[in-house]
Amino acid sequence: MFEQAGPTTGPGRQVIAHHALRELLDSPHTPLGRLRAQLPHIRFVAYRDLASETTVLTAPLLMPSTTEFQNEELRAVRLNQATALIVAVTHDVSGHQAYHAIRSGADLVFNLANPSREQLDAVCARCMSHSSAVVGLSQHSRSSFVEAAGETRPDGHPGPYDEELLRLLGTTLTVSEIARRFYCSERTMYRRIRHLYDAFGVSRRSELMAAVARNNGRPNVVARRNLSSSDAS
Repeated sequence: MFEQAGPTTGPGRQVIAHHALRELLDSPHTPLGRLRAQLPHIRFVAYRDLASETTVLTAPLLMPSTTEFQNEELRAVRLNQATALIVAVTHDVSGHQAYHAIRSGADLVFNLANPSREQLDAVCARCMSHSSAVVGLSQHSRSSFVEAAGETRPDGHPGPYDEELLRLLGTTLTVSEIARRFYCSERTMYRRIRHLYDAFGVSRRSELMAAVARNNGRPNVVARRNLSSSDAS
């Protein structure tokens, strides 16, 4: 169903992109082109294929979000793919497009009007950590894993995204400030932090930092197992 660029790779080493972004992704001189150079292989898809896809998408998904029509497409895909990582691509100097992209269901935003290296690295790390988290997991175990431990890897160690998040949570930065560092909404960041709380078996930020120090950065395995058991019951 999906058109693929480049040789076939495993599902955890791919990024899916809306076909409307092809020209920007193919150009090495655009912010998206520079992002593509750091990402795994790209599969280009049409909206009708995304809307009709019945399997759970495990690869990050790049979608344009500069018009209301594109936001409607994004909302429809989010309804169809509740657990997918959706990156909205905007061209926004006012923050208006980013606001509507997040409200439409995007997890984070890649703003073409902001060609900074920080944004490029943050979005790339988010996509790669998401891909790493789902490699080799069945749909059932992946669902339990994401609910219980966010993007912590199956070996018990946090992925690159959560490692950086844990580091920032150990500073005096507010959640709002941390969310801006990751180019995502405050609501998305609170959800990410809640996953970490569940993974480490804690209920507040100070307890999380103590648990990280006590467990050498690894989640509370007992708490995670209990959560997985409750999900299955």
